[in-house]
Amino acid sequence: MKKLFVSVILMLIVVFPGVLIAKTPPTYGVDLIAKGKYVWRGMPYNSETVLWPDVWINWKGFTVTIWGSMDLSDVKEEQWKFTDIFYYFDYSKTFGKLNCSIGYAHYSFPGYHGVFPTTGEIYGMVATDFGKFQASLTAYLDINEAKGLYISPKLSRSFSFDIVTSTLSVSLGFAEKKHNQHYFYLDKSGFTDLTVELGFSISPKGPLGKHMSFSCDLNYSKILDGELADQFEDNSNFWWGIGINMFF
Repeated sequence: MKKLFVSVILMLIVVFPGVLIAKTPPTYGVDLIAKGKYVWRGMPYNSETVLWPDVWINWKGFTVTIWGSMDLSDVKEEQWKFTDIFYYFDYSKTFGKLNCSIGYAHYSFPGYHGVFPTTGEIYGMVATDFGKFQASLTAYLDINEAKGLYISPKLSRSFSFDIVTSTLSVSLGFAEKKHNQHYFYLDKSGFTDLTVELGFSISPKGPLGKHMSFSCDLNYSKILDGELADQFEDNSNFWWGIGINMFF
């Protein structure tokens, strides 16, 4: 908790001076999300419930986010402690029909006691609409520990019903051998994960809906490559999510 608090203070020190002299006010928010499992790129990091709080600030396309994962059970003897703290620095811009983002993600793992060293990835994303579908392609390159590439195409379809928006998305992950050597302990390239998510966002009517929304989701992920899947006992996972999002 202390590390996350210090991180928030540092973020404010970095961002606040620019905000003070800006004519365009920033937007900022806080999210609090509970997940039934912690699964990342097909890999199960926690088989029981976790809490994912984050705080972010956006100004003229630049977004700084601090995200944490807290264990809500003692399955790893880290109950009520942050096992992961991630920092995201993102810039997004639209070019015609293309939505583009570039950024840096810094990953620290205080709850793993040195098993996973701190590392970071640079990334780029392009997204566009195809009729009623939304498609994106994101590439992540680790520039510290793994020094490997992970690529994920994603296809989504959204539906709106009054105050409820539902989104069904399917994503595929492929990583080259340096990435997989670091995370799967296997020196081979391959398809890492297939992930399907059905998410719902509820925006209340009236003034409350301008500053708050609620979310829930159902997820399924499977490690596709047989040899990579053999590295984990639980290589196919279902989980749920529920959260509250506040923005100003």
